[in-house]
Amino acid sequence: MQKRIIILLLLLTYFFNLKGQEQYTQLVKGIVRDADSQKPLVGAAVKMGEPNYANATTSDEQGNFKLNEVPIGRHDFTISFIGYETFTLKNILVISGKELFLTIDLRESIEKLEEVVIKANRGNQKPLNEMATLSARSFSVEETKRYAGSFSDPARMAMNFAGVTSGSDFSNEIVIRGNTPKGILWRIEGVEVPNPNHFGQLGSGGGGVSMLSAGTLSNSDFYTGAFPAEFGNALSGVFDLKFRNGNADRREYALQIGGLGMEVNTEGYFKKGKNASYLFNYRYSSTGFVALFIPFLKAFVPTYQDASFKINVPTEKAGTFGLFGLWGKNISEKTPEPDRTKWKNSNDDSGFDYNNSTGFVGLSHQYFLSDKTYIKSVLAYSIQSGLNDDYYLDLAKNYQKTTTGLSDLTGKELRLNTFFNHKFDSKNTLRFGGTFTKGDFDMNFTKNGGKYLNSRGEADMLQVYGQWKYRFAEKWTLNSGLHFLKQYLSNKNNLEPRLALQWQQSPTQSFGVSVGLHSRPENISVNLLQNRDTNGVFSTPNRNIDIPKAVHYVLSYDKSFAENWRFKMEVYYQSLYDISVEKDSFSSLSLINEPSTWNLFNRKPFVGAGKSTNVGVDFTVEKSFSNDSYFMLTASIFDSKFKDYLGRNFNTFYNSKYLLNIVAGKDFKVGASKRNILNINAKLALRGGNRFTPINEFLTRKNRYVILDNDRVFESQMPAYWRVDWSIQYKKNRKHSTQTIFLDVQNTFDNNNVLRPYFDFKSNTIKYEYQLGILPNMGYRIEF
Repeated sequence: MQKRIIILLLLLTYFFNLKGQEQYTQLVKGIVRDADSQKPLVGAAVKMGEPNYANATTSDEQGNFKLNEVPIGRHDFTISFIGYETFTLKNILVISGKELFLTIDLRESIEKLEEVVIKANRGNQKPLNEMATLSARSFSVEETKRYAGSFSDPARMAMNFAGVTSGSDFSNEIVIRGNTPKGILWRIEGVEVPNPNHFGQLGSGGGGVSMLSAGTLSNSDFYTGAFPAEFGNALSGVFDLKFRNGNADRREYALQIGGLGMEVNTEGYFKKGKNASYLFNYRYSSTGFVALFIPFLKAFVPTYQDASFKINVPTEKAGTFGLFGLWGKNISEKTPEPDRTKWKNSNDDSGFDYNNSTGFVGLSHQYFLSDKTYIKSVLAYSIQSGLNDDYYLDLAKNYQKTTTGLSDLTGKELRLNTFFNHKFDSKNTLRFGGTFTKGDFDMNFTKNGGKYLNSRGEADMLQVYGQWKYRFAEKWTLNSGLHFLKQYLSNKNNLEPRLALQWQQSPTQSFGVSVGLHSRPENISVNLLQNRDTNGVFSTPNRNIDIPKAVHYVLSYDKSFAENWRFKMEVYYQSLYDISVEKDSFSSLSLINEPSTWNLFNRKPFVGAGKSTNVGVDFTVEKSFSNDSYFMLTASIFDSKFKDYLGRNFNTFYNSKYLLNIVAGKDFKVGASKRNILNINAKLALRGGNRFTPINEFLTRKNRYVILDNDRVFESQMPAYWRVDWSIQYKKNRKHSTQTIFLDVQNTFDNNNVLRPYFDFKSNTIKYEYQLGILPNMGYRIEF
């Protein structure tokens, strides 16, 4: 660790000593649109810095604009248009190695004014979706790179927000307001996608490493509850991610090498002077690269690779077409030594071989029927597959490999998503649409001679929604809608009303209230679990289990109490029902506590008799990036409970009770011409420890297998979890390139946070498994 820091400081010294007096500039361009109709606005004024600054322009007939010779550094951009609320983007970073593209959506003023006098109180964190009211915010690619400990991962970045945490350092699965991580919906380019993370478990909502590269993402939205009607098949939260378009005017490249992998990014035009563009990114894990030269390491370290792309083709008459996709593959192996004299632990004779892949491709089309009406459709195909083998070396058979668990899983889905959007006037906007999913599956899983999955067939789903945005006064906005979901495999459906009201009491203060019913079926592997009766006959008793549902209630207060400073508070209550629980009076198993399917084999049938509640309050105090610094404090106090088959009330596994995050950072302009940036960031994370059910030590010792005290489910709690992360970046702007070296360190002080207890039969005592210790990620990136 110390050697890495020394190397970093030497590199920084080298960069600092590179002199340069020339003032570098860059092209800033973008598009200005109506927020509701998406119609390009012609003649919108775009100005850099102060309103009277000389560098200004207007948008053309397609809503596009260009600002030439913008100096390198951070700048404010003010966009105004007659009859619309003026909007300012603050502290946007301009670098020499890449042109900057801005997408600006302006909101029409209800009062028809001849000149613009209303200035929108909308920070850079306001959700991109105009129909989102509460419990939502946008995030930028820069934030995923900036926040210490985020490792350029959208999920790990979201752990800084109020009400969001994780139960394990080993995974980017996130817990939102006490809910299970599998309740999250992942969307890319407006369509649902499979879990876009490497090393994700069956039915889980996250994994070890994101497949998504920050180099391909644009600003996106994240929802923590009570989301609009267009979002279905989600119980706790939504990641609504967007790929950015490639540069249609210039070919640009980026190369990166670091702890997470080696990455190449390329983008540009197909034909000079046309608007079509491409964007492509490929990454290969650092561990995999090293294993190419040291083959024996392959048996000890996981490897992965991923690729993503987007092609954007706007046309004059036929609308805009897009082709996009993501692919990821990960391999993890443990190969035991076929020599018992070298075995030191009880599991040294066991091994595994995991090989999993995920991919999807989508074709999108957006067409304007008029200036106020457009229709957008996406046709997407996805596939997930995995072949995983757990085994041991049998001494009696001369170290022969003997399988204990084998899974061969394949899932394919064809989705058609389409919606119609019409803006009647400045007060009323209507959107309705739906998604049909054609699913096919082939699932087989055998463990210790028992065949728990052995099914193939179809798993279709229909979702239809309608939502209406009504601004009945300049300060009042009502968003309402209905969402209908039907799962054909279980023959279950649900009608979900949504309602949200916001009062912008003043330019600096707003109040809001929202309520909505949400649902997300369990992963189809739960429906297909096999049970064997006393006669040896297999059946799938869970095929028609209920769809878990949740009613979200949210009250919100938002106050800008100083320039660039904001306070936000949200009080929430969530009532969950139709939760599947094991139909067994001696069991307290509820699927609300299970992040994946792997712990559900060899169980009695499930019934939807379970319930759960989450109640809490989230606080955010935030200083948006200004004067070369930012600060954010988020805190949450909550309680999460569930009821089992007998109606007994317990803590959920995720009931850590409280959360606190403090993140801050500072930019320093360095170098002879002050065009280079040294960025330092830090984070403090504190939360209640993980919940666990106490081990009955007496019965465990007596029976030689672990027996839990099921009358005290998740009653015990580990000590408080805390860690400090920090990161440092140095960005060197040359005339036609930008170089960045970075070091991101998680758990700087190597704090021993306890993950879970386990019983060690060698010592006949309870021992503890710990979270990750200090974890550095160092790298270098060049953009040109």
